[in-house]
Amino acid sequence: MVFCGDRTSTTTYNGAPNDTGGTGTTYTYYGADYRLFTNKNPSYDCPDEENDLYTVAGSGIGNEALTYPVGLITADEVLYAGGVWNISNNNYYLYTNSTYWTMSPSGFYNGYAHVFHVHSTGSYVSSDNVTYSFGVRPVLNLKSDVELSGTGTADDPFVVN
Repeated sequence: MVFCGDRTSTTTYNGAPNDTGGTGTTYTYYGADYRLFTNKNPSYDCPDEENDLYTVAGSGIGNEALTYPVGLITADEVLYAGGVWNISNNNYYLYTNSTYWTMSPSGFYNGYAHVFHVHSTGSYVSSDNVTYSFGVRPVLNLKSDVELSGTGTADDPFVVN
């Protein structure tokens, strides 16, 4: 079970200074912000696996710090699933009519940490500061040999066998 919270610092862009410190009034932009906002090029890669790949103890990869292997969806995964940057889309499976956080940090600026979220309209919205109260949607990673039964309805929910 792996989850990537990409905190790699990006190059300066949009006229804002960049620094890996991310404290005080220093502007810091992280990998997902540049990758998704500027390049519009999502990725499943985790650039800094030693620090940003969250894994369970004994996995032999990542930080091995998780006790319970549950995470949040990444901003990149939202785009791969059908989220579109700043355009409403209520026709994909991540649409919930509720705003919820991803685990992807966008940056640190204006005195606040900023994280990507999915807006209630289904649009993929750039960072908001973390003082907002949005929901979360847990993510579980299943091995490829796991079998599922059920149809996913309230009367016949999915069951992991």
